[in-house]
Amino acid sequence: MSIRNLGIKQRILVLGGIVVVGFVALLLIAGGILDHVMINGDLYDEIVREHDLVADILPPPHYIVDSFLLCYQINGTTLTASRNEMLDELSASAELFDRRRAFWQAKLPDGDLKQDMQRVAEPAEEFFRIVRERFVPAVQGAADAGEPQAVLNEWLAPAFERHKLAVAAALQRARTLITTTEADAEAAVAGGRTAALIVAAVVVLLILLGGLLIMRPVSTSLSMLSVRMHELAESEADLSARLEITSNDEIGQLSHSFNRFVEKIASLVQAVRKSSIQLTSTSTEMAATSREQEATVNAFGSSTNQIAASVQQISATGTELMKTIDDVQEIAHHSESLADTGR
Repeated sequence: MSIRNLGIKQRILVLGGIVVVGFVALLLIAGGILDHVMINGDLYDEIVREHDLVADILPPPHYIVDSFLLCYQINGTTLTASRNEMLDELSASAELFDRRRAFWQAKLPDGDLKQDMQRVAEPAEEFFRIVRERFVPAVQGAADAGEPQAVLNEWLAPAFERHKLAVAAALQRARTLITTTEADAEAAVAGGRTAALIVAAVVVLLILLGGLLIMRPVSTSLSMLSVRMHELAESEADLSARLEITSNDEIGQLSHSFNRFVEKIASLVQAVRKSSIQLTSTSTEMAATSREQEATVNAFGSSTNQIAASVQQISATGTELMKTIDDVQEIAHHSESLADTGR
């Protein structure tokens, strides 16, 4: 079925259906994307898994366990070159710790987690201070620094233990905050999805109501126009009826133009009717005149017949008169002869 054969109402309904289907499809696509990237979604789980893998492979710069083990390696080596390389690595670890501590100090908002991170940093700063002031000189053989193993056991190990406990407390609080944040995010997503569905339902309802409100006057006006055109096509059309103009849109302008068209047709029909009446009157007059002319011709023919009869009578009278004259002349000759004889 071709769309050209559809009426205006059906076309508007088809257009509204396309809009609604497209809107629903958009919501489904958006919902699918949201489910994919939301907290605890597929993409989120993949990102968290990759971060956890990196964290398991590389030592965290804010946790000084790698530096603590490096100190034991430095104390156990006898090669000067290896010791110097490990001392440089230990110094780089201290610098990395300072940078990350400053970073999180600026990034974290004020609260319990920031205080926990400060408690993590304090024993770590003490650890690196002992490394610089006692352990490195002891390793390098300074006379007043003591034995490296004693520095490890008496100074660095207690600082590391305090640091480890602080890390465990901060980690527990961070996990609690992550769980709370994920729950809040999931609630926000669920609320957003519900709100989106409500808004979508309202929008679809408004589209349908708006379509009906727009379609009803258009369909009514076009139906009235179609009925009037059908009436005009009939043999007995009422040219005095007019379309009611209720708007100033294209339909109203079309109705106004149609009314003007009907008015012109009515004027034309009235003029034709008047001319027809005049023509009928003229035909009647011409018929009467023709009949009068026929009577006149008939009368003229009768007069002609009378004239012919009169002419015939005059001719007969003339003939008789000539005969009488001849008789008179004969009588006159006879009388003259008689007179001559009497003398």
